[in-house]
Amino acid sequence: MVECEAIPVAIIYIYMGGYYFHDCTQQPLIPVFLIVFGVFVYICARVSDISAKKESHWFSKALTIILFLLLFCWFITGQVWIYSIYPPNYNNPGYNQTTYCHKTLYRYSFSTSILIIVTFLVHLIYIAVCLRNRNRCDSQGTGIEVPV
Repeated sequence: MVECEAIPVAIIYIYMGGYYFHDCTQQPLIPVFLIVFGVFVYICARVSDISAKKESHWFSKALTIILFLLLFCWFITGQVWIYSIYPPNYNNPGYNQTTYCHKTLYRYSFSTSILIIVTFLVHLIYIAVCLRNRNRCDSQGTGIEVPV
């Protein structure tokens, strides 16, 4: 279910953080954020896929909630690191210059963070509309269970 979309995203996050691990001395925690975020996304995708099954145990559902809360907190932490150096110094380091951030690494981190925020907001708006118009969302088979 979630696995199809989340696994490739997680792999790209891990790859980008690992490949450019030493290429952002201006904020060296950005590659660490990408690697850990990718690992969290991968684990959350696997656990939520298991807990989505009808016969799953309560423990896997609780673990999914805890993992998503940790993922959310880590995402906020990463945003602080990414936006704290905006705009970064893209120049390659020389002997006189020690702080820079690779252009590809920073732009990837910055653009995907904006994309995640926009996607999250769109989902929140959709859920709010569904809660307001309960009958329409339930009859359209969206898969979202609206509480009564």
